[in-house]
Amino acid sequence: MEAVKISLFVFLALFFGNSCLDPGKDLSKREALEDLSYLRNKIEEIHPHRFFAITEQQEVALFDSIRGEVKGPISIAAFYNCVARYSTCFKDGHTFPSMRLVEQWYEASLGHGNTVLPVEIDFREDWWYLKAIYNDQHPDLIGSKLLSVNGIDATDIIERFQQYYAKRAHLLDNAHARLFRAYFWKAFGDYRSWALAYELPNGQRFTLEMPGLSAMEWNAWKRSAKGSVAMTPPYTFQYLFEEKVGLLTINFMGEAERFDLFVREVFRELKERSIQYLVIDMRQNGGGTSRIGDALYAYLSNKPYLDGKMYVKTSRTIKEWYRSQRQGHPLYDLVTNGADGALILYPDTVPVVPAPVDFPFRGKTFLMTSKKTFSSGHMFVGNFKCNDIGVVVGQETGQATKTVGDAFNFRLPHSGIDISVSYKIFESACELSFTQGFHPHHKVVYSPAELNAGKDKELEIIHHLIYNQ
Repeated sequence: MEAVKISLFVFLALFFGNSCLDPGKDLSKREALEDLSYLRNKIEEIHPHRFFAITEQQEVALFDSIRGEVKGPISIAAFYNCVARYSTCFKDGHTFPSMRLVEQWYEASLGHGNTVLPVEIDFREDWWYLKAIYNDQHPDLIGSKLLSVNGIDATDIIERFQQYYAKRAHLLDNAHARLFRAYFWKAFGDYRSWALAYELPNGQRFTLEMPGLSAMEWNAWKRSAKGSVAMTPPYTFQYLFEEKVGLLTINFMGEAERFDLFVREVFRELKERSIQYLVIDMRQNGGGTSRIGDALYAYLSNKPYLDGKMYVKTSRTIKEWYRSQRQGHPLYDLVTNGADGALILYPDTVPVVPAPVDFPFRGKTFLMTSKKTFSSGHMFVGNFKCNDIGVVVGQETGQATKTVGDAFNFRLPHSGIDISVSYKIFESACELSFTQGFHPHHKVVYSPAELNAGKDKELEIIHHLIYNQ
């Protein structure tokens, strides 16, 4: 099923967008209403299971409410909010309007009076935290709990942001934190200066006022050695606990050929040094290509495994897409021969046989997870846990174990806004739920004080499991 699974990465729509759109351009009332109807009809046609996070009655009420708000001409920027509120209401993680479009509009706003919020935000334990401050000013703020931005309470920011998120509020990930500035601008408009209210670990509360940054200043800092948005390496390796335990960190399931060379060297060294314990850290892994997970699994076990089931909704639109652009795809015959609107099980029930590797690891393996473990990262967790490869420590993964995914992209005819909508259902081999991710064997919960102190409770638990049992 490899060629099929990889498409979950290829068609994720984080970066798609129409750079030619003018957010200030007006749509007529007729054009806006036609686009809304087109949006609804396409999602209904393509989506394999709309009503697990919202009821059919709630969907009808929401759509009627959004239609009722269009009383005359509406700008594309304002109409984007209408589109976002509807398309993300299904909370499936993969159905939403173009995120890249908001980034493009935000970047353009920086040349017309708006300024950059000079901090980076992280979302942890259902709340916003300060991750970095421009030019290392006020280092005492790092890790503090964000209370408000320019007088707007953090709870109101989270609530307003829900219209842009295809996930439930408590499952926000790195992408949502990375786009904090763009979506704050989209929700609340331009600002020339910034006032942040925050809470220190000791409970003290303060407000910091800062001038906004120009795009030039911001870009210069990002390029500097201190720029907190410097690229995080996709994977790293080091030793822990007096170099008796290996730690393999995988932040992104990408660069497959480079990973093949990297991981082979890691396991060669583990074998040469007779290391008996390995920790795999996927707490920041938002996904990528499942090929990485397959390659890693082969070093951990040689037993064949079932990687779940996949159902494809063979709508007319998807069938036309396959016939015009996807000849030779493994699903081509299944899709093009299916009845319109049918939900068909992909008939691949043969266990996956791991590829032979030179340096298999047969020690004890621990896997660390979090709410940010998503998509192909989440899929690896499923294969790891469902096949009893080792011990999972951390938090529930950020994606449901029974989920819709693999997005098809289409464009609204009048506004030009690009939309991603799922057309498959993926069922894991265990723990099937449309609302919950994979649960760890050892659950970790952090208090704000522990987060701010930089505690790593997952590693503390693993240390205890290795040396005290």
